[in-house]
Amino acid sequence: GCYAFRPNVPAACSVGRMSGDIVGTNMVRYPPLYYGVIGLVMRSALAVGVPSGTTGFLARLASALISITLIAPALALAWTRARRLVPALLVLLTPMSLFMVGAINPSGVEITAAMAAATAIVVLARSSRQRPAQVLLTYAITWLTWSRPLGFLWAATIVAFGLFYIAISDTMVRQIRQLFREMAWVIGFAGVNLMGGVMWFAYASQVRN
Repeated sequence: GCYAFRPNVPAACSVGRMSGDIVGTNMVRYPPLYYGVIGLVMRSALAVGVPSGTTGFLARLASALISITLIAPALALAWTRARRLVPALLVLLTPMSLFMVGAINPSGVEITAAMAAATAIVVLARSSRQRPAQVLLTYAITWLTWSRPLGFLWAATIVAFGLFYIAISDTMVRQIRQLFREMAWVIGFAGVNLMGGVMWFAYASQVRN
């Protein structure tokens, strides 16, 4: 905006506010899952008289809890099924990642959901019968697809990585058949999420006045 990097200029310099012009935006069409949950927390807190400052902290806490429900199972799964992944996950939890986890912003959820989905994919590529990994994958793909407008692309990339991981093995055909047989509900759920993400992106791309 006109006030960016100019500490002495108030935000009121924005064209839309000064002129009364209607400015088009698609920000009101962000994927609804994250903001629906955080919005519910904030509305509920304000409705019972919680001060606005405290409400903001509660919203941050709720956002952090979503990320914790993603990264904690991923670390536990990696520790028990693919221990070599643990250092990689810890490296990915950079200070900026941890900062975003506690912010009222879907980026933290997007990061931790991608980490959880990738962890589950690696474990399932080794053995598709791992029910905890199946559940984690569906949960992570849901949050990843519906956290940000291009989340479905990250989800599709992680799924493609998993198929490639299987394809480079010596028993490619057998493993792929076994994968589809034992994980039909996971694959179907992920497919519905990805299709929904694509459709929402097409809808959100239409600028709304």
